Amino acid sequence: MGDVMTIESGVAILFALRRRGYSVRKSPDGNIQVAPFHRLREADRKVIVENKAMILAALDGEMSDGARKVDQKARWLLASKKDVPTVLTTENNGEWTYVSCLRRDGSGWTIKIPKEQFDPFRLTEALIKVDKELVLT
Repeated sequence: MGDVMTIESGVAILFALRRRGYSVRKSPDGNIQVAPFHRLREADRKVIVENKAMILAALDGEMSDGARKVDQKARWLLASKKDVPTVLTTENNGEWTYVSCLRRDGSGWTIKIPKEQFDPFRLTEALIKVDKELVLT
């Protein structure tokens, strides 16, 4: 009987690739993006090709987990800070930083930003430009 492959196998492959210095993400067209591509060893390329479905499932799980965690954080803050009308929270998960903004009426948004491009100070500066009251210091 052959090996049973699971999402845990995909997570293990992602972990191994990232430990070797690769950035591994799901591209907008549903493929696997590896960077720096020019350093990709043939053995690693073969593992990626042979395990594409598991790796994509692991990347999808990572995304769902990051979005869920950042949303839970925002809801917890709103529940615990009764005088605050809006909260903004962040969560690092995998290669992404998730940012969630939630209003007391339940409306809001969540975005993901490549971790290496997220700058919390630039985000704070942008919010202050809109309305200084938005940022608690």
